[in-house]
Amino acid sequence: MDREENKRSLLDSFVDQVEAGIHAQEMRASIRAELEDHLYNQVEEQMDKGMSRSKAEATAIRHMGSVNTIAEKFNIVHRTRFPWLFWGMIAILLLVSTLGIWAVQHTVNGNYAVRSLLDRHLVFLGFGLVIFIIASLIDYRWWRNKGWLLYVTATGLFGSGQLIGDEVNGTGYWIAIGAIALDVGFLTTFLFLFAIFLIISQYRAEYPELSIRRELVLPFIGIIPVLTFVISSQYYAVVVYLLGFILILFIHSFSLKALMIGAITAITIGVLAFLSLPSYQIQIERLEAWGNHLLGHHTRDASALLYHLQDLFVQAGWWGKGWVERADIPYPHSDHILVVIVYAFGWIVGLGVLVALLGGLTWLFRSSYQVKQRFGRGLMLFISCYVTIPVIFNIGGLIGAVPMNGATLPLLSYGANSMLIWMFALGICTNIYMRKDTLPQHEARWDRTVVIGKGR
Repeated sequence: MDREENKRSLLDSFVDQVEAGIHAQEMRASIRAELEDHLYNQVEEQMDKGMSRSKAEATAIRHMGSVNTIAEKFNIVHRTRFPWLFWGMIAILLLVSTLGIWAVQHTVNGNYAVRSLLDRHLVFLGFGLVIFIIASLIDYRWWRNKGWLLYVTATGLFGSGQLIGDEVNGTGYWIAIGAIALDVGFLTTFLFLFAIFLIISQYRAEYPELSIRRELVLPFIGIIPVLTFVISSQYYAVVVYLLGFILILFIHSFSLKALMIGAITAITIGVLAFLSLPSYQIQIERLEAWGNHLLGHHTRDASALLYHLQDLFVQAGWWGKGWVERADIPYPHSDHILVVIVYAFGWIVGLGVLVALLGGLTWLFRSSYQVKQRFGRGLMLFISCYVTIPVIFNIGGLIGAVPMNGATLPLLSYGANSMLIWMFALGICTNIYMRKDTLPQHEARWDRTVVIGKGR
């Protein structure tokens, strides 16, 4: 029997009352459809047994239970989820970061105490917390159509760095804004990747069936940043960008052909631009030194820093020795903050930091696959991968698994730029997680944005 003919005010009134008690407003339509489907099935089943329509409706409602009980059950399932465990791990890393900056001023040779790093770090930390709260409160879906705006912003910021920025250590440009210096390469790496993810997401939403030609055209929006990073000699930035770019193509399930062509093109352009620069020889020497290290040829050339840092790890012991003997550690507040923490507080604290980092990354990846909405799942997976890259490069560089590269650890390293990007990214992940059970699984056009692992 046609369900539309079975609609009666009794059923509608019951469903209306339940719907009014649902707190997650965006779930009301799907919950209403679920209730109506169940009730109509019950009514039809009872009527097939010879029961009158009015009695069948009353029986179906009685079997469902009270309005308050049903609404409460739905509210338990579709409620805001607060990631307390994740917040706890972030708090631990921020606390260890503060202790690490304090240790820099007391265990590392140099004038770090005079520079008041700890005072500035606390200011940056407060700034980062504000960014984190704002990003956590903004509906992550608000960013969906902001891809081109972010892409243009990143391009403008990079161009400004080249025109008015100050070059530091022969690579990368910084823009001074009062007491804060913006690391153009670090900021634009994330902005470009975030923008490209959003642009491809929006394009896939508008054109659900992508032809091979369109799949090949889309990746080329990611080629321009490769040239900008290489030409400005930001080698670590271009490596991170290339990895992130390939991951974005994979997350959006481009066909294998488009994925390979996009990746090979980006890498080829990066390598050719790299070889055209006069400074590439320095990077080649670093790679040679790393190769010698892997082969067991312990030369005291470009690998001297690696051996020195590893010696400090060994000397630290379980409880550290930074208070007994100061050490010479280059870039102690940024690239090598983990060395300072281990040297000052010992292996036990270093292991705790690794556990917190691994736990946070595990939570991000696991939670990303718990998100039902495909756009949110893809965005959270992208951010999870992006956060993982510097962890692998920083720790890998310290143990010799990869060449020394200048990567900084998320939330641990000093600086306004680091705090801005990581707290912003993790704030977005927090918002996605909090909303994962309060939004419908399928969202019209955006439901086909990301189809992870289902490439054609």
